[in-house]
Amino acid sequence: MQPLKAFVILMGVLILMGFGGIIGVIAERLVAGGRAPTGATVFQAGAIALPKGAKVVETVAAGDRLVLRIARLEGGEALVVYDLATGRTLGVVALAESP
Repeated sequence: MQPLKAFVILMGVLILMGFGGIIGVIAERLVAGGRAPTGATVFQAGAIALPKGAKVVETVAAGDRLVLRIARLEGGEALVVYDLATGRTLGVVALAESP
C-alpha cells in the first residue's frame, strides 16, 4: 500500500507542475501581446528587373531566395535568382535543351 500512496502523491505533483507550466505559457503570451515574434523581418518591396517581354512561368521561394522561371520573348527559358533580404538580383541562368 505504501508504494501506491507514493505513486499517487508523485502523480499529483506532476499534474500540478503541468498546470503551472500551462499557466506560465498563457501568462507569457498575454504579456507579449501583439508584438511580432523574434526573428521577424520587415518586408521591403522592390522591383525585379526582367528582360523585355518576358513572362513569369513559375516562382519558388526558399529561405531568403526567390527563383523565377521566365519565358523569354525571343524563345527559351531562364531562371532569375532574387535575394529577398537585400532586394537584388543574384543572377540569371539560361535554360537550354541538351543536344
